[in-house]
Amino acid sequence: MKIDVCIPTKLKDIPQAVREAIVREIPYSRIILERTYPLSEARMLLIKKAETGWFLFVDDDIILGKDWFKRVSRYMIKNVGAIEGVDLTKFNRECIEVNRYQRGLLCATLIRKDSVYDWKPRKGVETNFEDYDLAQHVIKKGFRWLRVNVPGTRSINIHPHASQTGFETLLGPAFSHRERILYMLNLLRLVACSSFSVIDMMPKYIYSISLWLKKIISN
Repeated sequence: MKIDVCIPTKLKDIPQAVREAIVREIPYSRIILERTYPLSEARMLLIKKAETGWFLFVDDDIILGKDWFKRVSRYMIKNVGAIEGVDLTKFNRECIEVNRYQRGLLCATLIRKDSVYDWKPRKGVETNFEDYDLAQHVIKKGFRWLRVNVPGTRSINIHPHASQTGFETLLGPAFSHRERILYMLNLLRLVACSSFSVIDMMPKYIYSISLWLKKIISN
């Protein structure tokens, strides 16, 4: 099986280490770079450009771990629409299912094209939380979204986002109070059933909230 590798980026070219990991781990047909802004638009264009039945979304600062495709591809079954390959060592889990009102990730994710070809992001998630929006689209269509453990998959932080959580977007007008509450309840359940400490994430969430408050004050 060959798959297209789709990379949204602001860079002229992806780092050599990122490309080497893709060449080593992925049976790719093409590597497609998309520099359009905002991020949601770039992802829409990449979905249209992908010509293989499954394609890979990978960020331009992600190094894929050893045996990435071998570990992830075993979950490419009929009712699955997306499979993330991330390092779940802290969570002490081999596979986590992402459900309604939970955030899917697109940093290194195999996507079934049939599950996303008609996706249109909602207004307000143009540059952040478009991953949540796309995951909810896949799940609403009746497909499963899985998060699979691939140790060693990591970010080299070429250009980290202003906020690593996107929480300021969740607090914005794109989300209803009900959706915010259900999202947070599901996030707390996920943390409760893992070895991951919420304390590790608190500085990032506090920073996200400060960005939101700054935007409110400036308006």
